[in-house]
Amino acid sequence: MHFAKDREIMVSFGTDMHSTAGAVERGKANAKRVSEERAQYKRDARELMKDEEAASNLPPIGDFEYYKNKYSQPPHNLSGDKLWETIILQGKVTNKEYNNIYGKNKK
Repeated sequence: MHFAKDREIMVSFGTDMHSTAGAVERGKANAKRVSEERAQYKRDARELMKDEEAASNLPPIGDFEYYKNKYSQPPHNLSGDKLWETIILQGKVTNKEYNNIYGKNKK
């Protein structure tokens, strides 16, 4: 595996994600924009990974509808502004499991 290069990509991905969702206004349109940007950052990071097999084994990239369904159903049951705010805030969160394997925490 090519952890050094992949770690650089994941760190960059995390930095980009955090700056995108940092101070975003609430609302469905903004939640959708953050979801789309997050998905694009993930696609870009995967394309840049040297370890193509590892990149292909990552979980599918969720779109806006995925996150809307995820947070509007049990156990979350969110709706309205709380739903959109959660989608936006979760757009700043990276997957700790994958960070440990490929990302920020890999040495």
